[in-house]
Parts: sequence; C-alpha cells; structure tokens
Amino acid sequence: MTDVNSKLDACAARVDALSSRFDRFAKRRADAVKQIKAAGIREYPDTGQRQAWVEWDNGSYTTGDPDNTHMKALLARAKRESISVKEDCA
Repeated sequence: MTDVNSKLDACAARVDALSSRFDRFAKRRADAVKQIKAAGIREYPDTGQRQAWVEWDNGSYTTGDPDNTHMKALLARAKRESISVKEDCA
C-alpha cells in the first residue's frame, strides 16, 4: 500500500509543478498583449492615398493600408474596445 501512496504523492507533485509552470506562462502571455491607445486613418489629398495607424500603449505604432486585412482587424479591435477611429487629412 505504501508503494501506491508514494506513486500518488509523486503524481501530485508533478501536477503541482506543471500547474505552477502553466500559471507563470499564462501571466507572461497576458502581460505580452499590447493595448491599443489610439487609432485612425489619414488621407493624403495630394496623392489620394490613405494610411491606417494604430498607437500602442508602449508608444509604438503600426501603420498600413486601411484595406489590408491586418489593418482592418486592428481597426475593428479598436472599435470593439471603444476607441474611436480618427479620420483626418494630412
């Protein structure tokens, strides 16, 4: 019977260790998700081009064509997070 108990104790210790590792990983992953601070679309009347931009909470920017799938997704995320998408002319 002690052999079974020792195996159960070893299994419980492994589960605790894995749970602890998962908790640390989940926290790092949650900290890595950047938050959108501002977003907009700028139109350049002299060339007729449009540029979408997203400002992140760490001060960095992502820019691109507003018809690009990635930029559409970022602008949709901004709207979903109640951040108004500014439209202006340069």
